[in-house]
Amino acid sequence: AQHGGTAVAGEDVNITGVWDDYDGTGVVISIVDDGVESDHPDLSTNWNSAVSYDWCDGDTDPNPQSSSENHGTAVAGVAAATGDNNLDVSGAAFGATLSGQRLISCSVTDSILAGVLSFNNDIIDIYQNSWNYIDQLYPSVGPLTTAALSLAEQNGRGGLGNIIVFSAGNGLADGSNSNNGDLPNSRYTIAVSAITDSGEQTLYSEPGTNILVAAYAGEFGQAQITTTDRTGSDGESAGDTWDSMGGTSAAAPLVSGIIALMLEANSALTWRDVQHILVNSARKNDATDSSWVVNGAGHDVSEKYGFGA
Repeated sequence: AQHGGTAVAGEDVNITGVWDDYDGTGVVISIVDDGVESDHPDLSTNWNSAVSYDWCDGDTDPNPQSSSENHGTAVAGVAAATGDNNLDVSGAAFGATLSGQRLISCSVTDSILAGVLSFNNDIIDIYQNSWNYIDQLYPSVGPLTTAALSLAEQNGRGGLGNIIVFSAGNGLADGSNSNNGDLPNSRYTIAVSAITDSGEQTLYSEPGTNILVAAYAGEFGQAQITTTDRTGSDGESAGDTWDSMGGTSAAAPLVSGIIALMLEANSALTWRDVQHILVNSARKNDATDSSWVVNGAGHDVSEKYGFGA
């Protein structure tokens, strides 16, 4: 597809009509990242500290501990910043409950990662992961993590299975493929690629046969995502919001928020039901791109976009 196109009307997640009926109330999204500013005025009213944890310091405070830890606060806002409060932004599931797990600021071991992905899995519904793309941070999933992923789907959410969302990765320019990441390539996780406001692959979004759906994140020179930023002088910009979030890091929490709306609408959905609904509600974006094929089930599918936007 041609890059640098102008924004196309209708290239969005078509979410606003749903907000009349659902906002994610009762669904818990845990942001697995570098920490989340829990007292941010647009996050605090959705915050649940009881199911939050700092895996680096071994305590129950997942707030950022350094000036560079800005990522998780931005991710949280895309998924579930509070809505209808006349503050800052609205998350995709603006009534959902948020928690944080501070992980990617320290060394990740097999036992820690297994603990993260099974932490309070009877309370946490969705584990939102927009972090360092497993091939860089943690080369291979070990046996404890492998077991934790399986148990999350067998035991989590009262046996319905937890929803585990991963960003597909930002390494397109380096020739990276999302298939090479053990976590986004697991059958138990949902891998999300990133598209622009014209519905095309971004310049960074990794392809892969593992990708389930694509979501909007934008890129430099086109519209990007406005989200929560660490307050005051901390964060990516002055003030409490940031207008230039992008990457598959932004695309993934948009999908996590949409899944929260689905779970509010029907709390009996299994983890497989959620994937089924995403596949069947995805739209074929960038329809003239050569990556699209029809699979054995009759679905349009692409290594860039999965089943679509």
